This record gives sequence, structure tokens and C-alpha cells, in this order.
Amino acid sequence: MRALRIVLLLTGIALLCHFPVSAQSADLERSGIVYVIGTVIHMTPGGAVIDLGEAHTLRDQDSLAVFRPANNYFEAKGLAAVTRAGVTFSLCDSQVVLEENDVVMTVRELSQISPGRKHRTQVLTRQVIRTAGEENHTTVRNVRIAQALLDYELQYPGWERSQSEVVGTLLSGSLRSDRSDRRDHLLSQIDLMRELYQQGTEMIPAAGKAWEQVIDLLAGPTARAEHDSLPESEAAEDADVAVTAGSIRVRVLEQVFDLRPEQQNTIAMLVAALATGESTNRQNMLTTLLRRSQFPELADDEQLLEDMRSIVRALGDLWQSAK
Repeated sequence: MRALRIVLLLTGIALLCHFPVSAQSADLERSGIVYVIGTVIHMTPGGAVIDLGEAHTLRDQDSLAVFRPANNYFEAKGLAAVTRAGVTFSLCDSQVVLEENDVVMTVRELSQISPGRKHRTQVLTRQVIRTAGEENHTTVRNVRIAQALLDYELQYPGWERSQSEVVGTLLSGSLRSDRSDRRDHLLSQIDLMRELYQQGTEMIPAAGKAWEQVIDLLAGPTARAEHDSLPESEAAEDADVAVTAGSIRVRVLEQVFDLRPEQQNTIAMLVAALATGESTNRQNMLTTLLRRSQFPELADDEQLLEDMRSIVRALGDLWQSAK
């Protein structure tokens, strides 16, 4: 009977997943990124349970960026680690105290993942081996597994065709029906910070330790290796020049003490990146970058913009004089 149940499970999922498979390039040179996003659904004595698993490409010991919903934005909280990956659910632990409804996120490059049908076979094979001595799974769980694998298989050809830096997003079941401007703004800010990171900015830490950790993870392995290989700026190495991520952060926070902490983090990072970046039009770029952040409304605050532009001018002149 047990063998029959396994056969029925595999057959049922195979019937759902009969769509044609796009051939994967033998050697993917570009590092197209897939965002993988889920939610902490409940807490247990052994850690947090998230609604992502092997069907979403997770493995034991994977790191996850953690974001906490707060009003109409998210706060970066740091990193968590997958301690036990299931098929559609996983157990996580973190030095950060996790809470229900926290959003967890990681990235996969196309070169790290398999085409849809191959991915399905790999996941189901591991599942059969893992549960060989267990009782039959519920129908609800089997349907959830089938839906997750089908969602992956349907999206994979589009990821492969895309020429974008971020080729797609793989959402957990709890997020697929949740169309939120708040999440879109978070992803827009992550895209922006990843771009600055890839351009070689050393100023992501101006947003605070949590953002430094999550962007280092979400940049992806290729961008991270390229970033780490870049030579450090001579100005950043000069001990007599007080233009560092930490010093800029302190200066900006003194100026915008009345804003929310996450708004302060965003502004500090943008001011730091602009002050130490290319000199052309960097002051006017502040408005454009703010509109891509979690707080696009700040781009309409003329007094804030003028205050931040004055800091960009002063720090930019100091930075350039040290180069």
C-alpha cells in the first residue's frame, strides 16, 4: 500500500506538470537573478517555520534576508539560516528574534537552479527517499507540493528568456495572491541598492548593519565576487578624511532625527553613495533615487532635499579633494 501511495503522488504531480520544458543553456554566463520570497507563518520552540522549501530551491544552511512589516514599509532585520528544509516549509533560526509575518528572502542565479521538469524530479526524488518510513501525507500537503512545483515550472521559461538583471520572482503560497505596493517598494529599493553595490559603492553600510548584511546576500554570488575584487578607494583608505559610511551616517541622522529609523537608514545610504560617487549631477540624482526607495514621498519634501543636497555638496568636495 505504501508503494502505491508513492506512485499515486508522483503520478498526480506529473499530470499537473505536463508543460513543455525550455532547454537550459549549457553554460549560463550572465547572472540573471530570481528573487525567492516567503513568510514566517508561525513560531515553534525549535525556531520559525517559513512557507518556502526545496520546491522553492531552498536547502539546509541557506541564508535568508529578514524584513519586518511596519506600517507601509519594511524594516531590514538581518539574516536567518535554514536549519531544516522541507518541500514547501522549512525551519529557520536566527540571532534576530523572528516574528510571525516577517518576510524572508534569498536569491538564486539561473546557473544555480534547474529547468522546471528536472527541478520537479529532483525535489520529488528527495521527498520519496526522506519519507520512505513515514505515514502517508495529507491530500492538502500533496496539492501544496504540486502547486509549488507547477508554479516553478511555469515561470522557468520566462526567467530563461529574460534579459533583465532580475529575471523573476518566486513567491511562497501565502504571497502569490498578495499584491502589495509595500512589497513592490521594498523590491524597488533592493534593486536600487544592488545596483549601487554592483557599481562598487562602499557606502551600503551607511544604511545600518542589517541592510549591509541583507544586500551582501541579495546581491548574488557573481555580483558579490565582483564587488569583493574591486580595489578600495584611496579616499576611503585615508585616515585623515572623515568620509566613511559610518561618519556620513552619523551626520545625516543628526539632520533627519525626526524621521522614522528606516527612513533615516535609506537617506543616509543614498547621501553617502552620492557624495562619494561620480560628481556629475549627483545632487539632482537624490530625487530620482528617493523615488526608487521604499519612501518615494520623501522626494517631494523640498526642505529635506535641500538639507541633504547641502550635505552631499560638502562631503562630495571633501571626498574629491582626497582622491
